[in-house]
Amino acid sequence: VGDQHIFNPTRGVVYTNIMKSAKLAAEEIGIDFVSFDVLYNGKDDYCFLEANSGSLLQDEVTQTMIEFFKEKM
Repeated sequence: VGDQHIFNPTRGVVYTNIMKSAKLAAEEIGIDFVSFDVLYNGKDDYCFLEANSGSLLQDEVTQTMIEFFKEKM
């Protein structure tokens, strides 16, 4: 919402489906590095809003990801 980002590393069925769809979308548009803005309703529905080929992670998201991976190592 707005400038807020949600990083949810939970790897459930929907996450797997989103990843598969993202890979297919990237292949279809012909680029090998892309991030997608995804709208997800917390159930089974998701929608790709846009593809970003010049992706930029904001500090807040980067720090959340760093902390997540530190916990896993």
